[in-house]
Amino acid sequence: MTNTLKALALSASSLVATISFSQAQTAVSINFEGDNTSVLAAGDIAGVIPSANFNNITGQNATVSGLLDSTGATTGIGLTFTGQGTWDANKEGNLDQFVDSGGTNNHTMMSGYLDLFQNNTPAVQLTGYSPGSLHDVYVYSLTAVDSRGGTFDVNGSTAQLVTNHVSTAFVNNVNYLFFPAVAADGFGNININNDSSLTSPTLYREAINGVQVLSVPEPATVATILGGAAMLVGLRRRRA
Repeated sequence: MTNTLKALALSASSLVATISFSQAQTAVSINFEGDNTSVLAAGDIAGVIPSANFNNITGQNATVSGLLDSTGATTGIGLTFTGQGTWDANKEGNLDQFVDSGGTNNHTMMSGYLDLFQNNTPAVQLTGYSPGSLHDVYVYSLTAVDSRGGTFDVNGSTAQLVTNHVSTAFVNNVNYLFFPAVAADGFGNININNDSSLTSPTLYREAINGVQVLSVPEPATVATILGGAAMLVGLRRRRA
């Protein structure tokens, strides 16, 4: 095998590894502060997908542009959100539902939240993605009162969550919901809708403590790269 082919093979392998690492590690992460006391510093690592550079968001409704990704780079992603209030376990003096044995950053992220006690379509909208692009979406939801919760819909994918006990770690369907491979709509938006009235009178109030969005590699792109790498490996074996 020539030095050129060796270099190409190594380059293809490195590219696949780089893309896999990048897609797995780079996120746009949002922390709803609540009453302005649950703030994450740039270097604080939090979330199911451990990430730095959370975007700390205040208030119950606003539009924010140029969100940071987990590397600290400014993106073209924007945020619009609508709630009926805010809450912060550090300030309000109610039950603190998340006790993180592994550190304080996850506790900080889960202490404050956007308070939702009516249906919002959407409650949270992320803009600026390519229409049809795929993204893994994590919606963190843990109210300060047991038996509160409801249904979340993310671009047509639906899941339900109810707060029923104090958490010590992240558990899917207990204090967050995972929506895999969500396609951005025709406008390039990811819409997180809430329905706090479904199935039971007690499910009349929901929370969004935070959101993480990770881009999923397009199948065609991955297939092309892997196909190229396979061809180079084949050439190497024939020439060996």
